[in-house]
Amino acid sequence: MIGEANRSTGLSLAVTGLEKSFKQKSVLRGLTLEVRPSEFVAVVGKSGCGKSTLLRLVAGLERANAGSISIDGRAVTGVDPRLRVVFQDHRLLPWKRVLENVALGLGPERTEDARIMLRHVGLGQRAADLPGNLSGGERQRVSLARALLPRPGLLLLDEPLGALDALTRINMQGLVERLWREQGFTAVLITHDVDEAVVLADRIVVLQGGVIDFQVEVSLPRPRPRTGPLFDRMKELVLGRILRGGTSEPLKPSKETQWHDPLKIDCTSEPSSPRGPAPEPSARGATPPPNSSDSSTPNTISRSRAPWSGASST
Repeated sequence: MIGEANRSTGLSLAVTGLEKSFKQKSVLRGLTLEVRPSEFVAVVGKSGCGKSTLLRLVAGLERANAGSISIDGRAVTGVDPRLRVVFQDHRLLPWKRVLENVALGLGPERTEDARIMLRHVGLGQRAADLPGNLSGGERQRVSLARALLPRPGLLLLDEPLGALDALTRINMQGLVERLWREQGFTAVLITHDVDEAVVLADRIVVLQGGVIDFQVEVSLPRPRPRTGPLFDRMKELVLGRILRGGTSEPLKPSKETQWHDPLKIDCTSEPSSPRGPAPEPSARGATPPPNSSDSSTPNTISRSRAPWSGASST
């Protein structure tokens, strides 16, 4: 495990009134999001809802038409050296060895640190190989090691596991979670995979029509099983919210739209039936997902730790 002296300091992220258009198409329409230090947030939604655009704006790779982005209180005006991005394609230089790719741009004095990071991602024996000799999962592990070597305070993940086979993807999800818990960085994951979001995230945010339509805290204990009534309830809740959206018309803040306060659901006890009804939204007015019932049951959440505290859970 990485020692406390080598842990990252998770950075906060604040996005306010963000707007972005491409030619005549409006992609983000006044989006507002706050991420706490060392929190793991997953952003999900249908294709074209603005997920990757949001990430590129936070990374400083695109410029917004309106709104503001700040990282730990500092306005984003370009690429911030305190963050790193892992893309779906590994973007390794094919003519450089694995070790050289990990230490790219950091100078020869970081070579030993690069070797240590390769061992952390399980590739200590592949340092002298070329990327072409690695599997897809191994190349993504090299990309992850390169992103984490500078100890970023914020890690942006743009569907980095989307092209991997199912088993490799599961193994990589475990690796990402382990490194996040060890290093303490803040993570924002863009994904189409709701299972992946439930497994990894402290909070899941659903984008619809260029704004945040819904968000929910995931109170399941870590490491999380991928099956079972509680996992299924959370997955169905998020999927139901994604599928009930479906228009490209801009959403407007209202009592029916969940904004900053996460929806509270009780994941501390199992439902009476194998799958159980979908959890009821809180009294803040969010519209129930399909099959929701029994509005008399209060919805509460019990968290064993705050996700931004950096403390390990057992």
